[in-house]
Amino acid sequence: MSVEKKYLKKYALKLSLDSMKIHKCSFCGRQIPPGFGIMYVKNDGTVLRFCSRRCYISAIEFHRDPRRQAWVRKGVKKKKPIHTN
Repeated sequence: MSVEKKYLKKYALKLSLDSMKIHKCSFCGRQIPPGFGIMYVKNDGTVLRFCSRRCYISAIEFHRDPRRQAWVRKGVKKKKPIHTN
């Protein structure tokens, strides 16, 4: 394989990885890598993305509020206060 073909192959792979978007879960807020999760489209065209079946069931079937779920709050990191002296 010539040097040009190798370069083009690497460049095309880099472009394809850069163009993939990492989405956030509509319920818990975790990041969803490309190729994973559940995409749910409502009748009005709204797209909801979920990282797991657990999030999907909690949001769609049980209509739960993520702020009231302890397992969702565990994944959220608390921001440390900035001390200015």
